[in-house]
Amino acid sequence: MNTRFYNNDTLSFNPFLSCMKENEILSDVKQVKEELLELKRSLKKFKNDEDEFIDQKKASKILGRSEVSLYRYRRDGILPYQRLAGIGIRYKKSDVLNLLKMVNNNTQLC
Repeated sequence: MNTRFYNNDTLSFNPFLSCMKENEILSDVKQVKEELLELKRSLKKFKNDEDEFIDQKKASKILGRSEVSLYRYRRDGILPYQRLAGIGIRYKKSDVLNLLKMVNNNTQLC
Protein backbone atom coordinates (compact mmCIF):
# COMPACT_ATOMS: atom_id res chain seq x y z
CA MET A 1 0.00 0.00 0.00
CA ASN A 2 1.60 3.27 -1.10
CA THR A 3 0.11 5.89 1.16
CA ARG A 4 1.59 9.33 1.45
CA PHE A 5 1.31 10.62 4.98
CA TYR A 6 2.61 14.08 4.13
CA ASN A 7 2.53 16.30 1.07
CA ASN A 8 6.17 16.65 -0.01
CA ASP A 9 5.76 20.28 -1.08
CA THR A 10 4.13 21.71 2.02
CA LEU A 11 4.70 18.92 4.56
CA SER A 12 1.08 19.34 5.58
CA PHE A 13 -0.64 16.55 7.42
CA ASN A 14 -2.68 14.14 5.32
CA PRO A 15 -6.09 13.63 6.91
CA PHE A 16 -6.18 10.12 5.44
CA LEU A 17 -3.62 9.09 8.04
CA SER A 18 -6.04 9.73 10.88
CA CYS A 19 -8.54 7.33 9.27
CA MET A 20 -6.09 4.47 8.80
CA LYS A 21 -6.26 1.57 11.14
CA GLU A 22 -3.36 0.93 13.48
CA ASN A 23 -2.44 -2.38 11.82
CA GLU A 24 -2.27 -0.71 8.40
CA ILE A 25 0.10 1.89 9.79
CA LEU A 26 2.27 -0.79 11.37
CA SER A 27 2.28 -2.75 8.13
CA ASP A 28 3.40 0.33 6.20
CA VAL A 29 6.10 1.11 8.75
CA LYS A 30 7.41 -2.46 8.54
CA GLN A 31 7.45 -2.25 4.75
CA VAL A 32 9.38 1.03 4.84
CA LYS A 33 11.80 -0.46 7.37
CA GLU A 34 12.46 -3.46 5.11
CA GLU A 35 13.01 -1.18 2.11
CA LEU A 36 15.47 0.94 4.09
CA LEU A 37 17.36 -2.14 5.26
CA GLU A 38 17.54 -3.38 1.68
CA LEU A 39 18.85 0.01 0.57
CA LYS A 40 21.44 -0.04 3.35
CA ARG A 41 22.64 -3.50 2.25
CA SER A 42 22.92 -2.42 -1.37
CA LEU A 43 24.83 0.73 -0.42
CA LYS A 44 27.35 -1.34 1.53
CA LYS A 45 28.10 -3.24 -1.67
CA PHE A 46 29.01 0.01 -3.41
CA LYS A 47 31.13 1.35 -0.55
CA ASN A 48 34.65 1.90 -1.75
CA ASP A 49 36.77 -0.50 0.29
CA GLU A 50 39.87 1.61 -0.38
CA ASP A 51 38.45 4.63 1.48
CA GLU A 52 38.48 2.89 4.84
CA PHE A 53 41.03 3.95 7.43
CA ILE A 54 43.54 1.41 8.68
CA ASP A 55 45.92 1.44 11.62
CA GLN A 56 49.72 1.41 11.53
CA LYS A 57 49.98 -2.32 12.10
CA LYS A 58 47.78 -3.15 9.12
CA ALA A 59 49.47 -0.52 6.92
CA SER A 60 52.94 -1.83 7.78
CA LYS A 61 51.79 -5.37 6.99
CA ILE A 62 50.41 -4.31 3.58
CA LEU A 63 53.60 -2.42 2.72
CA GLY A 64 55.95 -5.00 4.19
CA ARG A 65 57.67 -2.22 6.14
CA SER A 66 58.15 -1.54 9.84
CA GLU A 67 56.13 0.98 11.79
CA VAL A 68 59.33 3.04 12.06
CA SER A 69 59.38 3.25 8.25
CA LEU A 70 55.76 4.43 8.34
CA TYR A 71 56.81 7.16 10.78
CA ARG A 72 59.52 8.28 8.33
CA TYR A 73 57.03 8.25 5.45
CA ARG A 74 54.67 10.43 7.52
CA ARG A 75 57.44 12.77 8.60
CA ASP A 76 58.74 13.16 5.06
CA GLY A 77 55.26 13.65 3.56
CA ILE A 78 55.37 10.42 1.56
CA LEU A 79 52.35 8.84 3.23
CA PRO A 80 49.34 11.01 4.18
CA TYR A 81 47.70 10.20 7.51
CA GLN A 82 44.99 11.29 9.91
CA ARG A 83 45.43 11.67 13.64
CA LEU A 84 42.07 10.75 15.15
CA ALA A 85 41.38 11.91 18.69
CA GLY A 86 41.40 9.04 21.14
CA ILE A 87 42.18 6.54 18.39
CA GLY A 88 45.62 7.44 17.09
CA ILE A 89 47.08 7.57 13.63
CA ARG A 90 45.18 6.09 10.70
CA TYR A 91 45.95 5.84 7.00
CA LYS A 92 43.57 5.72 4.08
CA LYS A 93 43.83 2.27 2.58
CA SER A 94 43.93 3.84 -0.90
CA ASP A 95 47.01 5.91 0.09
CA VAL A 96 48.76 2.82 1.42
CA LEU A 97 47.96 0.88 -1.77
CA ASN A 98 49.24 3.78 -3.91
CA LEU A 99 52.48 3.76 -1.93
CA LEU A 100 52.69 -0.01 -2.42
CA LYS A 101 52.41 0.51 -6.20
CA MET A 102 55.27 3.00 -6.01
CA VAL A 103 57.35 0.50 -4.05
CA ASN A 104 56.55 -2.25 -6.55
CA ASN A 105 57.55 0.04 -9.42
CA ASN A 106 60.98 0.43 -7.78
CA THR A 107 60.44 4.06 -6.86
CA GLN A 108 63.10 5.08 -4.34
CA LEU A 109 61.73 5.76 -0.87
CA CYS A 110 63.47 6.65 2.38
